[in-house]
Order: sequence, then structure tokens, then C-alpha cells
Amino acid sequence: MADYYDRLEVQLAALTERGAHRRRRHVLGLPVFRILTERVALAASALIVAAVAALVLAAGASHRAPRHVRAVGGGGPAVLRNIYPAPLPPPSGRLVCDSPMTAPGGGTTPSGEAGFYAVPPTRTEMFLTARGLRPIGAGDVYAVWVLPAVQTASGGYQLQSSAPPELVGVIVPSVGTDGRLRVATLLPPKVNGVYKLLITIQPHSSIRVPGAIALQGFINF
Repeated sequence: MADYYDRLEVQLAALTERGAHRRRRHVLGLPVFRILTERVALAASALIVAAVAALVLAAGASHRAPRHVRAVGGGGPAVLRNIYPAPLPPPSGRLVCDSPMTAPGGGTTPSGEAGFYAVPPTRTEMFLTARGLRPIGAGDVYAVWVLPAVQTASGGYQLQSSAPPELVGVIVPSVGTDGRLRVATLLPPKVNGVYKLLITIQPHSSIRVPGAIALQGFINF
């Protein structure tokens, strides 16, 4: 009988030990699994946030870039992007000057308008539209120039003979068979004052001085 009770006690002890071991595995294993799961979820969330932020920044940059002057190649003339037939974007600030653009010698064709808007703190945005311009050959370009001028006592304008013309940029793509262009761009910071504004036609290989004038007008801002 004593042997029977001894065997029963050993069996009870073994069962108790196995139960305790199972409880330890349940208690210790579950929190570790939860911790690992939470860490994986946090890492995935961080990657998603970073990817979304990068896409937003890239979209914003691609949206802003076409409105500004940019250089062609290394140190070449700036490009003024012709966005026609797309509409002009809304201006960034208040209107400071607008002027009609007319053909030299008079006439109603071609014609255009130039508007200038303040962009805080010190920049100016130019909106340029034209119609009736003639298509040009592959070797020519339309270019935009400003010639420093002064306002006379009578309210008119005259050029400063000693001041050289300044190239604002070449228009790309060129005018098509519809004869229209639309440009919205920031002017270089140094362009500020009274000028004669020109749209000219000239060889792409020689953009040192204004070529044949297609449209002109005086501006003051």
C-alpha cells in the first residue's frame, strides 16, 4: 500500500509540473508575440507615411516648376514656357502694371497683352498673351526682351540709349499655326522699373541682341 501511495504522489507531482510549464509558455509567449506584432505594425506605418510625404513633395515641385524661368543647358538662355492652349494660372499677387502689345508701325495683327503682378517679398510675375503671330522656321525662335527706359515729364516713355537690352528668355515651344502664345513666369529679380517690352524673331544660334520685332509695349512697375 505504501508503494501505491508513493507512485500516486510521483504521478501527481509530474502532472503538476507539466501544468505549470504549460502556463509559463502561455504567459510568456503571448506578450512576446504581441510586442513583435506591434513593432512590425509601427514600422510599416512609418514607411507608408514617408512614402506619402515623398509623393506630395514631388507633386508640389512638378506643379510649380513650369511657371518659372529656367535655363537651357549650361548657361544658355532662359526658357519661357508657352502653355497655350492651356489657360493661364491665377496670379500670385496684386496687379502692378498691364500694357497692350502692338505690332511696330501700327496695325491690329499681331496683338497681345502683358500683365505684371507683385510676388512677395520682392519678385514680379509676368503674364504674356499674344495672337496673330506667324509660325517660324526650325532655326528661329521667339524671344522676350526688356530695354531700360524712362518716363518723360509729359507722361510718355523713351529708351535709355546707354543701357543695353536684357534677354528675359526664349519661348518654347514656339508658336504654332494658330499664332497664339501664353506665358506665365517669374521675372529675374533685377528686372524692376520702366522698360520697353519686346517679342522678337531671331536665329536660335544668335541671341545677343534683339531681332525683328513682332510685338512691343512699354511697362512700368
